[in-house]
Amino acid sequence: MEEPTSSLVSVGRGWPRDLLEREVRVATLHDPPHLFVERRADGSFSHGGFLFELWTILAARLGLRYRFVPMVNGSFGSLTTNGTWAGLVGELTYGRADLALTWLFRSGDRLEVIDFVSSAPIDSFQTGLFVRRGAPGAAGLSLSALTRPLGADVWWTLLAAIVALSAALRLTLVVSSRSAEQRRTVSELGWGSCLLASYMAMVGQGWARTPHSLAGRAITVCCWTLGLLVYSSYTATLVSHLASPTSRAPITSLSEFFAQPGWRLATRPGTSAENHWKTSSSHNERQLYHLIHDGEYIRIKDEGNEKSYLLQPKVMISCDQKSLYRMFGQHACEFQMLSPDTMLNKGSGYLPIAKGQIDLKEGIEAELQKLNEAGILGRLRNKWVEIDTNVCAPSQQYRPLSFANTLAVLAIVPLAVLVSGCMLAAETVVERAQLWGRWRLPLLWRVSTRTAPSRQLSAAEGAPVTGELPDQWLQLPDQRLQLPDQLPDQRSELRRRRRWLSELRTQLAEMSGGERQRLRAAIDATFDD
Repeated sequence: MEEPTSSLVSVGRGWPRDLLEREVRVATLHDPPHLFVERRADGSFSHGGFLFELWTILAARLGLRYRFVPMVNGSFGSLTTNGTWAGLVGELTYGRADLALTWLFRSGDRLEVIDFVSSAPIDSFQTGLFVRRGAPGAAGLSLSALTRPLGADVWWTLLAAIVALSAALRLTLVVSSRSAEQRRTVSELGWGSCLLASYMAMVGQGWARTPHSLAGRAITVCCWTLGLLVYSSYTATLVSHLASPTSRAPITSLSEFFAQPGWRLATRPGTSAENHWKTSSSHNERQLYHLIHDGEYIRIKDEGNEKSYLLQPKVMISCDQKSLYRMFGQHACEFQMLSPDTMLNKGSGYLPIAKGQIDLKEGIEAELQKLNEAGILGRLRNKWVEIDTNVCAPSQQYRPLSFANTLAVLAIVPLAVLVSGCMLAAETVVERAQLWGRWRLPLLWRVSTRTAPSRQLSAAEGAPVTGELPDQWLQLPDQRLQLPDQLPDQRSELRRRRRWLSELRTQLAEMSGGERQRLRAAIDATFDD
């Protein structure tokens, strides 16, 4: 019996025959570890590295015939002063190559002249300006060092808190009733004294006199609590700042780079940063482009491992962060970015291809996506180009406290004002209720029942003047009892006497024994009257 046979079935459209038969021109540039281009003794070139292995797989899967076109002392591609493109971008733009075996940033000016294989990125990058830090040393004790533990927003907030607490304390003392607060405390704690007391609480100092009312003591407790937390946080951060070794960069901006003599720029020619500097709105960045155009810069050489010429003083390097670690290893920890604002590009690089190569681009995009999904692209990247950038020791520099860090502590200020206001309202209500219940109602009852020569009933009744209400008046609802004319004067006299007695009691504690005896006798005589 004959066994059935099987065969492969073609799915989807195949690659055009002219693509498989023609020779693809591939421009190359020495860019380790992505691509190594070395000249042999016989004048030929050998290739290796990440992109070479990737291209070998792509060409084999697509069945392409190709020819490498090496560029000696070339560049990635930048616009010249006459508006033409140089480097690999120029090779693709002017038809001298079909594809460039490199990875470029997709900037707007490059997209106008070339195309990119965008199905999967080749590698990621973060380009910036890096300078070497100085030797670490301890921070000196100066006036600026004393203000660094707290941010500027925290200092202004603390100043506002001192003013708010002092105002709340003074208003609490003024509005509080005489029974809740001593007059001597009110007189001594004026506006200036309250402001000084709030400042003393912030720096951990006590007060010579404290309020007696609940509302005033609520402000006092909150002042001391806020001062304790702020003082301890400030002290801990200050000690950390003074004890931690710090190393500062010699320059922190491009303005200082051009202002200080002797500084030089080190970079690779033809990068996307060069194109960015040429059309930048910043005068300093345009100056960097003129340095490269005039040749007044240090060219980063990929040949050889000796990079000591880049470790010289007053050298600013423009490169990718991963390249910095590949060039210097542990010495890369001595560099820091000039400033976050000088970050040039951050993104991914893609394989560039000439415009019009539609079939070639579609074929490479499809196969590159398959390699990426299968994990082959990632394994090749890890083998050749991935590098650990976390080799530096963690920084010991302190971080000043910001407003967000101290928000929970500073929330004590509005809480103190709220609690003090509630207590002040409660004290006022209780005081008025007690005054009405203990003094005014009995007073009105005694005055209304006391016999007075001016008390009289309605002239229509002709009732006699007595301390009791007559039955005839109670039986006549239309008739009214007329209060004596002297009653308002008697109430004013009682209020005056009560204020006078309160002042005497306050002064009693400050007098000697003999003076107290005479004062007590006067008080007893007044009550008997």
